Amino acid sequence: MTNPIISICIPTLNRCEQLKATILSIVDQPEFKNGKVEIVISDNASTDKTKDTILSLKEKYPAIIYHRNEKNIGNENFPLVLSLGNGILRKLNNDTLLLKKDSLGKLCEFVEKYIDSKPVLLFPNGELQDVSDEVLSFREFVLSASHWVTWIGAFSIWENDCIDLHDDTYGCNEKLWQVRKVYELASKKKQSVIINYEYGIIQSVPHKNLSYGLYNIFYKNFLFFLKPYVSKGEIDVTDYEVVEKDLLFNFFCDWMIKWELHNSDFKYSESENLIELIRNQYINKSYWSQFEKHYKIQKCKYKAKSLIKKIAGR
Repeated sequence: MTNPIISICIPTLNRCEQLKATILSIVDQPEFKNGKVEIVISDNASTDKTKDTILSLKEKYPAIIYHRNEKNIGNENFPLVLSLGNGILRKLNNDTLLLKKDSLGKLCEFVEKYIDSKPVLLFPNGELQDVSDEVLSFREFVLSASHWVTWIGAFSIWENDCIDLHDDTYGCNEKLWQVRKVYELASKKKQSVIINYEYGIIQSVPHKNLSYGLYNIFYKNFLFFLKPYVSKGEIDVTDYEVVEKDLLFNFFCDWMIKWELHNSDFKYSESENLIELIRNQYINKSYWSQFEKHYKIQKCKYKAKSLIKKIAGR
């Protein structure tokens, strides 16, 4: 029996309903039915109905691989779930990420296109503008991908890069294993491709837990994994600063607004004043005044959208 083309690898914890919906968005697609795609789930010792739900689905869909950890191993579940797959390409998938109809066929086409050269493939779900699926150098990849390397749903790895992967856990404590690994692979291979195809829809999670601290993870830890490539000369200081600026405008801006307006959909860290931390970090940058204007505009837009949503829900 030949290996599947793609393993959709889903680390999960206590998101039974979202996970079930994610699985159901995959199993009716032709590529799953004909064996080109498998689903691999690593359950991080969920205390909800995840186990019973998945075992029930597995009876109907044998191409679902289910593993349950005896205890919560944190982000070490990422390399573990990838190591459990059989696919030529293993792709991380959030347990909240629904795959659009016919998306598996398109993803398989991309894998087959690059199966011989095996560059790094990043899947940012159509979020990047003016990016085509051309082969990029490491520097081009860093600048084009920017902070989207932090999203686990964008990460993928070829089967031949998975040797001893379950023991390759550096970066898990920083909660950005996927960033460390994708930079390592992109640097080694010298060729990467950003597949800017919108293949999924993210389900909302009530009171999503962000108590780990957005600043600590997505500023300090993310840039920590990027800095060594400045020292190695693979990118320069200006490149690093471009990514740092993009992080402010296109990542932190949205989260700062939600934090300031006390968006109840998220549970923030009680000890982290996100706006103060970001302000202290960026205030001496030449573009800070530009960002303040940008922030005010985006906050007004966010308030308007929230008001429209509230009125429509009445």
